[in-house]
Amino acid sequence: MTRDRPTQSELEQHLPILPPLVPHGSVNAGVRAAACAAEVLCPALRAGDLAIMDNLAPHKSEPTLALITAASAEVLFLPACSPDLNPIEKMWSKIKALLRRAEARTLVQLAAAIGNAITQVTVRDTVGWFTSCGYRFC
Repeated sequence: MTRDRPTQSELEQHLPILPPLVPHGSVNAGVRAAACAAEVLCPALRAGDLAIMDNLAPHKSEPTLALITAASAEVLFLPACSPDLNPIEKMWSKIKALLRRAEARTLVQLAAAIGNAITQVTVRDTVGWFTSCGYRFC
């Protein structure tokens, strides 16, 4: 018997939230997106994985997309819509609330707070955000 959709436990194994890079100083957004793809995203991708991104212009840059497709992964851009219908915005809302609560006042404290906030994003959160935005997995 074949099936097209993953089970809940399979989803929980394959929905990682990768940590963002925290650059020092000013950056070119397109260069930073490609660097993030090369240093963080692509090493974690496996053939057939799906990288889901919002419509930020640097995410659509040719170097970034080339790196992801070279890793034998596919890219899916979320539709441009209200933040209420964007699961990535819901994730960042939780992370920003945790960062405000942390009251980090130095770069070192901020980097630690970001790492801590990301570890508090659960698979259950992720599935819930996508489901609340109308995506169906199972």
